Amino acid sequence: MATALEIYEDFILAKELQGVSKTTIARYGFSIEKMLMKQEADDISDITTADIRRWLMSRDIKPVSVGIDVKNLRTFFRWVVDEGYRQDDPMDRISTPRVPEPPPRALRRAEIHRLLEAAKQSPRDTAIILVLIDSGIRASELGSLTREDLDLEDLSITVKFGKGGKGRVVYICPTTARALRRYLRTRQDKDQALFLSFRGEIMNRDSLRQLLYRLSDKAGLSNGKKISPHQLRHTFASQYALNGGDVFSLMRLMGHSTPRMASRYVALAGRDIKEIHQRCSPVSRLERQRRG
Repeated sequence: MATALEIYEDFILAKELQGVSKTTIARYGFSIEKMLMKQEADDISDITTADIRRWLMSRDIKPVSVGIDVKNLRTFFRWVVDEGYRQDDPMDRISTPRVPEPPPRALRRAEIHRLLEAAKQSPRDTAIILVLIDSGIRASELGSLTREDLDLEDLSITVKFGKGGKGRVVYICPTTARALRRYLRTRQDKDQALFLSFRGEIMNRDSLRQLLYRLSDKAGLSNGKKISPHQLRHTFASQYALNGGDVFSLMRLMGHSTPRMASRYVALAGRDIKEIHQRCSPVSRLERQRRG
């Protein structure tokens, strides 16, 4: 009979084969592996709900982090039951801690202008900022984009590798498309990755974060806290809504997918959502304000 830690290793292998990201795999270790190592029982069936509760209560961490532990453990033990390693799920009676969710901090329009002003000397940096603010894509999605994913005539970008492995099409306005054309004209290499770091490597989360830190300092927007890629995603959402965008098209563009909401916005597809984006695009609105 496999030990609890050996079963955990099988779980990690299964998740890797499933295509789960390295970041998520690492997070599993912080919760699941640590919990298993604290238990005296080698047999996975001997770990009780009370054991897990005691371990969670012993963690000197914030409620939001406890919630992450609970989510990870729930994923693990659901897999354990599905694989037949035990009959019952000890997480069934453990609820996720309630944590007040603070409203996301989005950039104001004046701050967006300052950020773009700081980036204007670099066609690459300008294109990155405009794509993030105009489409709402995630940092990981930006890093996975290739030249072939762009359709600048259709003003669309195909995100092949979204969260959960789900692809989608997002849209940009003509201003962002022009910035992308200017940037691509500066590229002398044949690398298919759309955005590269100055070292010629694919733009990943860390290199994008460092870019935004540098630009936020240059724009005087730090105030003790640097601008993050996720903050620009929130900026897209808030500006899109302020400009009249509806929640259904917004959720589709951002790649949010839940059974409850999917049925409400699934009808918004193709050209309809593109036309809504062109009307509500944050970058397009900024351009109209600049010209006005």
